[in-house]
Amino acid sequence: MKKSLFISTIITLLTVISLGSIAFAQTSGELSSLRISLWPEYDDPRLLVIIDGVVPAPGQTVRIPIPGSADVHAVATTGSTGGLVNAAWQSQPGDEGFNIVELVSDGEAFRVEYYVPLDMSGDQRQFDFTIPSGYVNTADSSIEILLPPDAAAVSTSPPMQTSDAAGGSDLIRQIGRLALADSLQQNLKYNNPSGALTIPEDTRAQVAEPQPAQPSTNAPTTAEESSIDPVLLILGGLALALIAGGIFWLWRLRAGDTKPAVATVQPSQTGGASKSQKSSNQGQDRFCRQCGTEFTGDDRFCRKCGAARR
Repeated sequence: MKKSLFISTIITLLTVISLGSIAFAQTSGELSSLRISLWPEYDDPRLLVIIDGVVPAPGQTVRIPIPGSADVHAVATTGSTGGLVNAAWQSQPGDEGFNIVELVSDGEAFRVEYYVPLDMSGDQRQFDFTIPSGYVNTADSSIEILLPPDAAAVSTSPPMQTSDAAGGSDLIRQIGRLALADSLQQNLKYNNPSGALTIPEDTRAQVAEPQPAQPSTNAPTTAEESSIDPVLLILGGLALALIAGGIFWLWRLRAGDTKPAVATVQPSQTGGASKSQKSSNQGQDRFCRQCGTEFTGDDRFCRKCGAARR
């Protein structure tokens, strides 16, 4: 009874830990890299947000939070030829006015594009970009901004640096490590007196789509840089400790139930007559006096020659 109860308890604890680890891993949003491109007034008087990510292995489920007011333009993943192809996705309600775009990244890279309105007041433009905590975990992240051609009086918070990439973004901010518990914010203010878009309507078809982020080649080398979450390590250590403890107690229980075997004494096959037989045969001949044949048991006559036993 004690053994069965103990085994049931161990199995229950291990099941709970395993399910917790799986659920945590599925919602941890671990990525190899994440690049966010913010293009205000690019081909539309709104803000175009392009989120490019790389997953550790194809087939991973990705969950990206987007504002509730967002208009999803495209969701894609890399196909067998390396280019972007449309991916199946679904939208789920999230917290704090966000919706969650969920997809399975069939290739190493994925992309989510959407539009959101800009705050406009006269010539001034402003937006606040946010990724709330609890969705993304990566060791390599960055934000880039492409400004419209007539942008002036530009200010950013947190500060961003001028990008020197030819034909690329105007501003860049290297974030690096973005833990699951961290949120990401970026504010931009600028003036656009002419209201001109980056891509005029008559030339939009000639503009190539931006390339997806490439897999990161800088693998973490220290415990501090590792993307493995400490909670998973703790759950794994606890599971191993419970398994070791279970094996030890099962061994103790089995040892306590083991009793030394009692040998069953069999009657001797060649040991001679019983005690009563020995007492009744005392004083009689053991061998026949005529032919020498040995008497057995209560023999009164020789089995060979028939002579009487004396």
